[in-house]
Amino acid sequence: MPHRPSGSSTRCVHAGRDRRKGGLALSLSPASVYAFDSLADVDRPLERSDEVDVYARYRHPTGRAVEEHLACLAGAEDALLFSSGMAALTETVLASCSAGDHLLASSETYGGTTELLRRVVAAGGVEVEFVPFGELGMLGKLVRPSTRLVFVESPSNPLLHLVDFESLFASLGDTRPPVALDATLATPLGQDAVQAGFDLILHSATKYLGGHDDLVAGAVLGRRERLAPLRARRRITGTNCGPHTAWLLGRGMSTLALRWERQCANALELARRLEAHPSVPRVHYPGLSSHPNHALALRQFPDFGAILAFEAGPDLDAARRVHDALRLVVRAPSLGGVESQVLHPATASHRALSAEERERIGIPDRLLRLSVGIEDVEDLWADLEQALGSTPG
Repeated sequence: MPHRPSGSSTRCVHAGRDRRKGGLALSLSPASVYAFDSLADVDRPLERSDEVDVYARYRHPTGRAVEEHLACLAGAEDALLFSSGMAALTETVLASCSAGDHLLASSETYGGTTELLRRVVAAGGVEVEFVPFGELGMLGKLVRPSTRLVFVESPSNPLLHLVDFESLFASLGDTRPPVALDATLATPLGQDAVQAGFDLILHSATKYLGGHDDLVAGAVLGRRERLAPLRARRRITGTNCGPHTAWLLGRGMSTLALRWERQCANALELARRLEAHPSVPRVHYPGLSSHPNHALALRQFPDFGAILAFEAGPDLDAARRVHDALRLVVRAPSLGGVESQVLHPATASHRALSAEERERIGIPDRLLRLSVGIEDVEDLWADLEQALGSTPG
């Protein structure tokens, strides 16, 4: 792995790159296919298509540069880019599990993850077992000889619950299946998932890594030998990230540290003010002492993140009024961009779950999720305050 600078901002700009010569900007190589002099010249690269640029579905120079940048930023041995976060998750699970195998997953995850595991993975004959968040510290008791993967999300979407990494790995012991983490809401700056011991680390690069709502991509990080099956699957299934998207992602990652710092600071301030507002029964944010994982966040997630969720008023109608009354915060079903975005989980991110399932994991109809951007915090608060004035306390 190339030299990894110690400072987060320095890593975002310089990690995995040699800026001592050549152009300072990331080079965009849009070619989809490469020409060769002879049949022998084609034959050799096709045998080594994971190492030589032959066809952009397999690999391409821009993508490799961004993969090296991301791996070095996160302290991982290697990284693979995919066409979306869901593509990265799909390839991770299907490269690990086949019909008859067993998969353990945390019950509180992004709704699209739950839908994939239920409708695609389980339908393919894999036994998917969802484990409540409070029981993840005893996960080792649920591992079977047929368990091929453990998958958790931390922080969780949308309630920002944290997995205690130390307890998780202590429970699993030395002889354990591979453990994968969806670390999208923490970014590589918010927690050191490599050092914690995760075998595979996933990111929806659409979110904070790109950061400008202008690309869709995913990434998986880990040891090269662990990523080899995913690399082979990506070549066959065509789920590689294209050159133009990779170029945008590389540019976005350069400013991640600055964006993340402002977004986390804004989120903490807004969480504190929302918690004191009479029309807000509850705020979910690990930077607040009221959050059940606050003590864990202090040692494992010191930035506290840039996502918060709050219960707006007494019911769904109140939440709808607040949602629709916002003027500066945009209504959009995503997160991680420079602009603040609000989402109603029951309608958007977790609509595939039944009302009973949402209630079981703590997502009431009155819950709103706020992805906090880089705007001036006073402007954001003024917008939230006027919107909250649209509903009785």
